[in-house]
Amino acid sequence: MEFLQGGSLKEYVDEKFSNDIKFVFEPTWAISMIILPICNALAQTHSAQVYHRDLKPDNIMFIDKTRSGIKIADWRLVKGDAIDRRSLELTAVTSDGQIGGTPGYCSPEQWFVYNTDEIDGRTDIYSLGIIFYEMLTRRRPVPYNMNDPKTLEAKQQHQLQPSQPSVSNQNSIDLPSKYNLNVTPELDKCILKMINVDPNKIHSSIWDLITDLDKMK
Repeated sequence: MEFLQGGSLKEYVDEKFSNDIKFVFEPTWAISMIILPICNALAQTHSAQVYHRDLKPDNIMFIDKTRSGIKIADWRLVKGDAIDRRSLELTAVTSDGQIGGTPGYCSPEQWFVYNTDEIDGRTDIYSLGIIFYEMLTRRRPVPYNMNDPKTLEAKQQHQLQPSQPSVSNQNSIDLPSKYNLNVTPELDKCILKMINVDPNKIHSSIWDLITDLDKMK
């Protein structure tokens, strides 16, 4: 396997945050150097209807120590034409109650395993939105209630079409600009759209997101 000398985005973010308790990433830098390159990589895979399903800072790798380029790693939960519906269900919820995807980053439709036919590129956009919000604010938003008893029970019983989870947390998410004065109203709107709990309200495709972000870099 290729050795990527620059380490992960998680390591870099942790380093920056631990060295300065007030540090937040500058939005235009984050867009140009991290978010758009991820989008461009996803555009290649999404065009082949291949979806990562486990985007998180640990899986974003810098190519070298200059951190001038990135690659997306760990495609073991990929959903695509080569992966049938049954295999998606098996990786979404396993017999020991684990899920495909990382709590805090995966989309609600993946966490709660409802409407599995709708798990597509929007689940990657959602995860990227969580990463982006975290970089700009030092906080990870909680757009949906992972502990909702009814949906947890449905998930544990492997009911593959439970009702949509509680969205009571969605309206309580702070605008990123509350913690980062360099975030514009347009970027606030874009990020909250990326992490909407309703997949029908997220950017319809990675290309739509790229168009939005290109205006803000």
